[in-house]
Amino acid sequence: MKILVIGPESEYTQQILKALKPLVDGVAYVDERGIRGLSTPLWRFLGRVSVFRRLRKQVTTWLVQKAVQHAQPTHALVLKGTSLMPELLVWLRARGIRLVNWFPENGASDSYAGWLTRTIGLYDYFFSFDSALAQRQGEFPSTRILTLPFAVDPQVFAGQDADPGMECDVCFVGAPYPDRVALLESVQDLNVRIYGWEGWRHTSLARFWHGPLDARLSARAYRSAKICVNTNIVPHAHGANVKTFEICASGGFLLTD
Repeated sequence: MKILVIGPESEYTQQILKALKPLVDGVAYVDERGIRGLSTPLWRFLGRVSVFRRLRKQVTTWLVQKAVQHAQPTHALVLKGTSLMPELLVWLRARGIRLVNWFPENGASDSYAGWLTRTIGLYDYFFSFDSALAQRQGEFPSTRILTLPFAVDPQVFAGQDADPGMECDVCFVGAPYPDRVALLESVQDLNVRIYGWEGWRHTSLARFWHGPLDARLSARAYRSAKICVNTNIVPHAHGANVKTFEICASGGFLLTD
């Protein structure tokens, strides 16, 4: 078995590549974002302009096709894959490559529901932490939908000491979805520290935002807080998000829905 992994460059992607290499005959990788080395602000700007967004997808398509010619994979593992063009997925399947999607988001949310309905049938296998998605198997007879709950690597999150500079009453690490903003607004009279996506800069809680963190620094933040808040994305999925496990593995105090 030879696997082509397609996904955003991240610490999680690197963990997946490392885990796969001793198990299969070969592993190749393509960054889903297509063009590597661009600054984050420039990359996000290109994503907001329709012409550049399509160009970005075309670059990714070309890189994947080149990787297929070079690596000759039998399977393609796509991590999320919302920026891949449907034509590329059709092209891969036409060459006998088995397509697998590991989808880490809530497919019932407004951000992904439409995309999922249009795209899931293009895959051979579709893995989701939300067990409710498997109940829609009849809608997608050509795709096997399987439930794959989240987990964490204890070696990544365990063993981090508390950091006095990160001490707080309430800690949150993640994206600024509206329900999360509303929750943290209700406790803003406490000592709150927020980490994660830059979108927090554009909320009423901007003064509490302290930038993004990698996995090890997230573990340190969780260990340093009195309470680590976690909320699953609305609408609630039939499954828990990954922070449920990351906070516990870090030795933090978890308060969650």
